[in-house]
Amino acid sequence: PTISKWMDATMNAEEWQQGMIWLPAFFPHVAGVVLTVKMARKFPEYQWALAGIGLALEGLSCFVIPFSTNYFVLMLPICVICFGIALIDTALLPMLGFIVDKKYVSVYGSVYAIADISYCAAYAVGPVIAGQIVESLGFTALNISVAILSLIYCPMLYYLKDMHDYKQYEGEEEPGVVMKDPPAKEFQTIALQETNMTNGYQQAQFEETNFANFEQASYQNQPAAAQGGAPAASNPFKTQATNNPFRK
Repeated sequence: PTISKWMDATMNAEEWQQGMIWLPAFFPHVAGVVLTVKMARKFPEYQWALAGIGLALEGLSCFVIPFSTNYFVLMLPICVICFGIALIDTALLPMLGFIVDKKYVSVYGSVYAIADISYCAAYAVGPVIAGQIVESLGFTALNISVAILSLIYCPMLYYLKDMHDYKQYEGEEEPGVVMKDPPAKEFQTIALQETNMTNGYQQAQFEETNFANFEQASYQNQPAAAQGGAPAASNPFKTQATNNPFRK
């Protein structure tokens, strides 16, 4: 917010120039978003590096801005700043969502709300603090301070390099509450139960077949039984006697 006033004081820039200085930065911003999306798709474990590069580019550009005395030269560091902002913004929210999903409870609304509140607080408080610093210390001191803070914070993002190795959050067991089995274990249990049911059904079919064969054999006059001494006519269903009511 202080660039326009600084341009008026140092370059005698007109009002349209103070507004148009941000127009070329639109294209590197879009390019930064596209680049971050493609890099995140190929190398999802290096999103922290993209955010660190973007923050470093912002810091280095803030060193250059106070020494840009020409309108067209000033476009270059502003374009680099917007490119770095695109890298950070595009990589930040998916990275925060992944960390919450992997390490904590999968409630994305909370982390996104925290990020949005941070943005709003920065846009609300930032211009007030920047104006006070410019009035007391000057525009150059403001940019150097922002550059130093940005570069100091870059190494902090290195601690996110192991976020893909975080242990999956599975919840904590409460007293008197039986935790539900993980989906994989539950699936294996269901598959085992289905296998046991299939085996039981096959066993029942086998026993039913044996019983049917035994029942059929009991009502038949087999030659082996006749050779053993039992008369064939002992079976009332097979006898040839004329008084057999089953032969009529």
